Amino acid sequence: MATSYKSRSGSNWRSSGGTSSTGRGTTSRKTGTVNCAPGYSNVFNSFQTKVNSYRTLANQTRGTSSGPRPSPSTLKSFGCWIEKGANIQTVSTAQLKRWCGKTNASKWNWNSPASTKNFLGSKFGKGCIKAVAKSKTGSFIVATASNWKGKSFCFPKY
Repeated sequence: MATSYKSRSGSNWRSSGGTSSTGRGTTSRKTGTVNCAPGYSNVFNSFQTKVNSYRTLANQTRGTSSGPRPSPSTLKSFGCWIEKGANIQTVSTAQLKRWCGKTNASKWNWNSPASTKNFLGSKFGKGCIKAVAKSKTGSFIVATASNWKGKSFCFPKY
């Protein structure tokens, strides 16, 4: 994110890099730095992940869409997954095809959330993938376990 948030005292919460003049002198800012109390970074990261997951769901209700939006009950169901500790991530069909490989791409129906859930479960583990639904852009929103096999889980970027 390239946004900068400042409190009244001029201290930076998140920043986009470079230096900034706040009226009380110049402060140096680093991308992604957070000023939280010592020992609270894990708690902060947990809250930030939940906020980002809810933000992903909220974005499904705003703006234009290139296809049908998820139903309100689907979004509410994904909200319940967040409350249970899951993370919400988006996955495009291009990513799915890359993970699948050229030889197996025709085996899966990339328009079906059920087929996509089966593929993701076979690729990353059935216990890791909680729910899958189509997003308003034609990609998929996926509820995943926050930790899988002792490590925090995030889809690969390749």
